[in-house]
Amino acid sequence: MRDAPATVGSASCQAGPRLPVLLATVCILALFVGAAYGGPRTQSQQSVQEQKPTPTPEQQFKTLQQKAEQGDAEAQFNLGVMYTNGYGVWQDYAQAAAWFLKAAEHGDAMAQIALGYAYAKGQGVSQDDVQAVAWYRKAAEQGYADAQSNLGVMYADGVGVPQDYIEALKWTNLAAVRASGDTQKVFADRLAKKMTPAQIAEAQKRAQEWTLAFEKRKK
Repeated sequence: MRDAPATVGSASCQAGPRLPVLLATVCILALFVGAAYGGPRTQSQQSVQEQKPTPTPEQQFKTLQQKAEQGDAEAQFNLGVMYTNGYGVWQDYAQAAAWFLKAAEHGDAMAQIALGYAYAKGQGVSQDDVQAVAWYRKAAEQGYADAQSNLGVMYADGVGVPQDYIEALKWTNLAAVRASGDTQKVFADRLAKKMTPAQIAEAQKRAQEWTLAFEKRKK
């Protein structure tokens, strides 16, 4: 499993009454940064590498497809990314969502976020905010800031779940700890202005309790 990303800031959220969820096109970075780099190389290894032709997008797609069909969750996620972006294959949102689902069911958090985005936007699947929330929650529980931020927005707007500022602030605060930039902090301040001191305290308490439980699960 990949480390939780910290690129929530401008990629998944921006100011407004309803913040957009993770942009799937950004996920292409995971494919080429994660798959192409295999660690430090010696000079001899580097010279051998340089002699080999760079695989074409179509060849990369076929390689990933073989791994994905064998049940490799990361390959399944990356295959979904390629379908989303039309890289090495014709763009096909339905196929992208299908591969994201396979990876998400294996517990791949990035795939869960991408699938949540697909449901939120109706991209390759029927638009369903309840399903979007469900998949964001799975990734959020794994500590992924993108998902936590998106879940906070859904609670704040009452989309896919009943509106709940306490839960919204809880998830936004958790995302702010893990994310770079100030987007979540700005949104948290906006939420706090709509809440009573007691509600803010309850949101902070829930965030602390979640963090303690999360740390125990990691041990």
